[in-house]
Amino acid sequence: MREPACWEMAGPRCGFLDGNANALGIAEPSLMDAAGMALAVTAREMADGPIVILCGPGNNGGDGFVAARYLREWGIQTTVLASHPESRGDTARDARAAAGEVRVWPDAPIEKHSLVVDCLLGAGAAPGKSLRPPIAEVAAWATGLEAPVLACDIPTGLGGPDVLPADATLTFHSMKQGLTSPDAGEVSVAPLPWPAEVEDCGPGDASRYPPLEANARKGDRGRLWVIGGGPYHGAPMLAGIAAARSGCDLVHVAMPSAAAARAEWPATLIPEILPDEGMLTDSSLSRIAEAFGPRGAQALVIGPGLGREMPRLTR
Repeated sequence: MREPACWEMAGPRCGFLDGNANALGIAEPSLMDAAGMALAVTAREMADGPIVILCGPGNNGGDGFVAARYLREWGIQTTVLASHPESRGDTARDARAAAGEVRVWPDAPIEKHSLVVDCLLGAGAAPGKSLRPPIAEVAAWATGLEAPVLACDIPTGLGGPDVLPADATLTFHSMKQGLTSPDAGEVSVAPLPWPAEVEDCGPGDASRYPPLEANARKGDRGRLWVIGGGPYHGAPMLAGIAAARSGCDLVHVAMPSAAAARAEWPATLIPEILPDEGMLTDSSLSRIAEAFGPRGAQALVIGPGLGREMPRLTR
């Protein structure tokens, strides 16, 4: 398995990069063309005869249509079997129109094929769910062919009871969650023509964060205590600020009074001034115990800024 190009992404949230790319004016057809070209190259390397490409109704199917167009241009016998009579989205529809002849399920080919390319469902599909017709029917038919399978982005039905297992998976830009499964086969990651600015820059990134319910209360998104300081105040403050910026609702920062007096407290942090003046000792235990109460912390960070002195607080 080749090293992923970036972080491991959760399947349902893979669209955030597409959102950023769109905001930057990067055309969706160019991304689909790059993905389809990479898929066609991999399929050509794996196949030693005719190829059948299974195309779903979305952009994963669009990648398959692009791959079919390239394979046919290269003179490779390629059959395209679509799960649905029509594709969703202008880009996928245009790719379908340019691919050439397309069969529609249940008009499945009877010829033997040296490779099945699975473009039925992509990373945006809900993981671990049972497949629904006609996708389920096409996947079951492909399983019965007993030919090697190359999956586009992720195997259809990955994690579910009726997965179409792949011998190899070509995913794009980054590793996806679940691709360590044996059902994904040998995984490789193909780059896409996204500039560096696409990552962590635009409105698409909002989809990476869990939504806040309309009736949510403060504390629903985490309660944290950072216990440190004495003699230093910077490290516990930075830890607390980082937690608050990551979305934690309630961040308490507890440190001895001398260190706390030197700190500039932002409104996002809750000061917990401990009885100790310089170093953390047993005198602060009762105050620290509040972190373990009924409305206490769900997580603790202990140690930033404690210095190199032999600690007196050991229990």
